[in-house]
Amino acid sequence: MKNKTIKKIVSVLTSGLILGSAGSAILSHSAKNEDGTINVSEDNRAELLGISEKDEYFLGTASQFSVFLHDDFAAYGSDCEGRLAAGGNANLGDPISYSVGARLEEGTKVAQIVVGGDTLTNFQPQDKRFVMGKKGNVSQGILSHVADGQTELYVGKLIDFDAEFSLLRERSRYLAAQIPNATLEINEYYDHGWTIKGTDDNLNVLTLTPEQMKIFDMGDVESNNLQLDIMIPEGSYLVINVPGKEVFMPRTNMKIYDENGVLIRQGGENMPVLYNLTEAEKFKYTGSIQGSTLAPDAYASGDEGGHVAGATIAKSFSGGIQFGYSAFNPKYLDVTEEE
Repeated sequence: MKNKTIKKIVSVLTSGLILGSAGSAILSHSAKNEDGTINVSEDNRAELLGISEKDEYFLGTASQFSVFLHDDFAAYGSDCEGRLAAGGNANLGDPISYSVGARLEEGTKVAQIVVGGDTLTNFQPQDKRFVMGKKGNVSQGILSHVADGQTELYVGKLIDFDAEFSLLRERSRYLAAQIPNATLEINEYYDHGWTIKGTDDNLNVLTLTPEQMKIFDMGDVESNNLQLDIMIPEGSYLVINVPGKEVFMPRTNMKIYDENGVLIRQGGENMPVLYNLTEAEKFKYTGSIQGSTLAPDAYASGDEGGHVAGATIAKSFSGGIQFGYSAFNPKYLDVTEEE
């Protein structure tokens, strides 16, 4: 009997996709408008995005960003160490000079900050490439750096956020519908100590039960710590399907082992783990967390003092948590039917 054809995530974490911030003034070969801005065009689109074929990545264009939102971004503290994109406006929070891209590779040509709307305020401007859908409300500091040639401001539609989020919803539903092939063992002496085991070389899936979900729906930040010991083949991925409309993401300490129990990684950015929040209408980071979050229809938040060591994909964000230098960027392929 033949198994149903499915799409699996290929066990490839492509390196160098989130590229870095320049340490010196940016020089552009694109023609500038009278106000110093540059139009988004087919000539500079791939360079600004950092990819030419977004369809080769399971999460499309979102695979290139630490923060990827359909609507607005409002930060009230901290920073984003990777790239940031918001289909609405940004930054609508309080920091006068919110930093983006501090850990990006020097000399990059990608846009560190992409805004689909017409408001671009309160960002640290020096040596940045900004993109906005149309020019409207722009911080004077950004404009001054544009005039001095230290910053580039592109205007036009670089990302079709509606189309990208249509894809992301499809991908999220696809992952939620997969038959679980990973197991969860809970420490009998410490119910916040989890060991997750999977044996698939590509995609390992765990869907939480209502009982297991309790740690994701408690608002008590003093007790929702989670020790995650994950045993999966090296190069593979783990998806944790988290049901529920309102989710509190627990603070985590994550270790990755291979299927033989050999420790591969302990903490850090770019973990091969994705929390899939298909049903979520809102979620909150309650503290530092490892792993990426896919919640395409959720309003995200997180208080200052924590660190997100993973990508955040959501409807919008408002809060003060720090975003790390991470992306979730596997490619995927169609697996042919097997006997």
